[in-house]
Amino acid sequence: KVLAPGAFRYVARPALGPGVATAASLSDSEHAAALATTGSAMQHFGLCIDDVYRLLAGLLHLGNITFKRESGTDSDRVACIEPTSSAALRRAEELLGVRRLEAALLAHSVQAGGGRSSSVHKVPHSQEVAALSRDAVSKRIYGRIFNWLISKVNEAVCVPSELSEGDSLKDGSESVGRVVGLLDVFGFENFDTNSLEQLLINLANEKLQCFFLDTIFRYEQELYAKEEIEWVVVEPPDNGPIVSAIEDKPYGLLPLLDEHWP
Repeated sequence: KVLAPGAFRYVARPALGPGVATAASLSDSEHAAALATTGSAMQHFGLCIDDVYRLLAGLLHLGNITFKRESGTDSDRVACIEPTSSAALRRAEELLGVRRLEAALLAHSVQAGGGRSSSVHKVPHSQEVAALSRDAVSKRIYGRIFNWLISKVNEAVCVPSELSEGDSLKDGSESVGRVVGLLDVFGFENFDTNSLEQLLINLANEKLQCFFLDTIFRYEQELYAKEEIEWVVVEPPDNGPIVSAIEDKPYGLLPLLDEHWP
């Protein structure tokens, strides 16, 4: 049975902010066009489309697994799979090619002691921890898929380039690969409701932008001055105060949070 996009929790969330598209805000034709473009690009690079789509479909079903507090236990914090999620659990295991997914989501192993006296204990998850575990697994798998795609694209565009006569790389080889690198330093987001995670993402982007501006403008202009090259002096924007307001001690936002909530 093929489910509509709105049936999956990971893609059926309400709009995250102005200009942010979700599955519900895109038409079927836009979805089809984007999917066709993606499939064509993957085929061009010799990637197996079906395997990638199968894993992504498995993540969608994994996100639909929900939990409840198990009845009849000594602790009301022990979680179990909602009966209505049994189909999603089976489809996730089938598409991801794994077994015992339920056990992995509902408990984790802790090793106590060392050597021959060590023992392994199963610690059951609460309903909240089980949900976090589900989402952590999804993020990890999605990240691995993304990194794998990047590596395959780099392999596809990597063309050996002969060095000058007499030159060689440190390992003694006679060629060097060419790759395409993309750097997005302006990946800031500002939603109606911003989490701590989003703040840290924006801080990382601010620091990356600071490094980029310092390297491109200050270093290059110092080089031009040293070599007496005529150029128009460029004054880049300084985002140092923004970074300082967030992380500098003792009155930055993060140090204050550490002080009040150790």
